[in-house]
Amino acid sequence: MKATQVLTEEHQVILRVIASLETNARKLERSEKIRPEFFHEAADFIKGFADGCHHMKEEGVLFKAMVAHGLPQDSGPIAVMLSEHVQGRLYTREMKAAAERLQYGDDPQARMAVVKNALTEKIGVNY
Repeated sequence: MKATQVLTEEHQVILRVIASLETNARKLERSEKIRPEFFHEAADFIKGFADGCHHMKEEGVLFKAMVAHGLPQDSGPIAVMLSEHVQGRLYTREMKAAAERLQYGDDPQARMAVVKNALTEKIGVNY
C-alpha cells in the first residue's frame, strides 16, 4: 500500500469523526441533551489520532518530501495545511476546555464555546 493511500484512508476515518462532532455540536447549539464527555472523546481522538498520528505523518514525511520536490513550505498548499493544523490544535484545546466546564452544569457560555470550536467549516478544514 502506498503511503498516500494510507493517508487517504486515515482522512476517511477522520471525516467520519468530524461529521459526528459537527452533528452533535449542532444538537448542542439547539440545546438538545448531549453528553459533554462526547466532546472530550472527540478531542482525545483528534489529539491522539488526527494530530498525533496523521498530522505527524504529513508534517514529518509528506510535506518534507513535497518541499524536497520543489514546493515551497512558507506559501501555497503546505503553508495552508500547516496553518490548519495549528488552528485545529487550538480549536481542539478550546473545545475540550469548554466541555469540561459544561460538565459542571448547563453553562450557556461553555455550551456555545463547545459549539464554536467544534464546527470545522468556520476554518475550512479539509480532511
